[in-house]
Amino acid sequence: NNNFLNHLPTELYALETVEILYADNNLLNGTLSSGIGNMKSLVDFQIGRNQLRGSLPAELGDLPNLRIFAAQRNLFYSSLPKTLGNNERLVKIDLRDNKIEGTIPSSLGMSR
Repeated sequence: NNNFLNHLPTELYALETVEILYADNNLLNGTLSSGIGNMKSLVDFQIGRNQLRGSLPAELGDLPNLRIFAAQRNLFYSSLPKTLGNNERLVKIDLRDNKIEGTIPSSLGMSR
C-alpha cells in the first residue's frame, strides 16, 4: 500500500533498472500504460487489488526478465495479449477476479 492515487506515475516507466515493482492495494484506476514496456529489467510486477481497467498492454511481452505478473482483483477485460508468451522466463501470472475473456494464447505454453 503506497497510497498511489489514480495511476502509476509516468516517471516510473522511465526507470529501466527497476527489478521489483509492488503497487498492490492502492487506489489506482485508469489503464496500465504501454510505457511499462520500457522497464526492461522488471522481474516481479504486482499491481493487484486496485481498480485498473481496460486491456492489458501488449508491451508486457517486451519485458525479457519478467517472471511474475500479478494483477488480480482489478477490472481488466478483453483477452490476454499474445505477446505475453514472448517471455520465456514468465512463471506466474495471476489475473483472477478480472474480466479477462477468450482463450489463453498458445505462446504462453512455451514459457518456461
